[in-house]
Amino acid sequence: WPSFAQPLTWIDVPRPVWADAALLWPTVRAHGRPHDYADLLIAAYARWLQATVVTNNVRDFAALDVTCVTWAD
Repeated sequence: WPSFAQPLTWIDVPRPVWADAALLWPTVRAHGRPHDYADLLIAAYARWLQATVVTNNVRDFAALDVTCVTWAD
């Protein structure tokens, strides 16, 4: 574990990302599908960075207005 974590850089989550994640919560609840809080934060960060989420479960991100690709295909 230490050899894996050593090259990683810790960065704080910016306030706009927290705010976007908080706004995503009622949006997905309105569609009747609760999401894991971590997924909301990941989606908000990806939206802020205009990045693509690479996941094995694109369905979890479908209603979160974020570009996803699956590594499983």
